[in-house]
Amino acid sequence: MTQVSRWTPTVHAIQRLKERFSITPEGAVNYVNQIMTQAKYVSAGKAGKLVYYYEKRDMMIVVNPDENVVVTVHEGTEPTVAPPVTVEATQA
Repeated sequence: MTQVSRWTPTVHAIQRLKERFSITPEGAVNYVNQIMTQAKYVSAGKAGKLVYYYEKRDMMIVVNPDENVVVTVHEGTEPTVAPPVTVEATQA
């Protein structure tokens, strides 16, 4: 049975996979489809992009879900929610 690829890495993503994670260009399509099955959704990014986190490689993955493409990848720790910041008023 042939697996249908859901995600296609852009040229930029293929370059970043090679530079940052030593993934060969020939293996990029298979690799991104494998990791996206385990990546966790993090947030919506700019211009309709979505951000995922792949814990095993400490990898942030930016995708365009409308076109089913992986836009870029970079190293990064899974974002955590920061506590609210309170600002106290000062008297002049």
